[in-house]
Amino acid sequence: MKTLEGLVWFAVALFMVHEFEEILLIKAWAIRYNDKIRSLWPKVKPFGLHLFDSAGYAASPITETASIGIGIQFFLIALLTLLSVLFDSYLIWFGFMALTPFTSLFLHSRDVILFKGYTPGILTAVLTAIPTVWILCRVYALSNFGIWETLIATVATNLVIGFLAFKFMHSSATALSMRLQAYANKK
Repeated sequence: MKTLEGLVWFAVALFMVHEFEEILLIKAWAIRYNDKIRSLWPKVKPFGLHLFDSAGYAASPITETASIGIGIQFFLIALLTLLSVLFDSYLIWFGFMALTPFTSLFLHSRDVILFKGYTPGILTAVLTAIPTVWILCRVYALSNFGIWETLIATVATNLVIGFLAFKFMHSSATALSMRLQAYANKK
């Protein structure tokens, strides 16, 4: 793969492979390890599970809520990628994606260590890290980014987008999921 366009879209595909592992397995994992999750993480739990403590994991729309949150992430990453391709300007895309494999590996490894076993997302975080880092190296080599502008773009985009994601994503995904559930139950 030699073009920036192909590389950046391949990175989006790798991101989604990782997210599919989470979508498919979070609820089953939460139900199976309910007691252990609650004892290890009494307040803020991985994957926003603390938002479902009162209803119980089996009765909660965990998969739907995770899908909405991941859908929001996908939309933002796809939009950022599309704009980068259309304007042939990849610095902000690179700045955002530069920390993605490391953040994913760190967060999932932390959960695995605390849990002392498998947690959803760790397998694909490991499997997609090397190709994602390779893509980032290729994009950097094919672009003319300077080291300082790359560092500034990485810090700035991750602070802004990271703050917004953690601040609003879980709560907005949960609120939208509850609205959809109310809509489905309305006669």
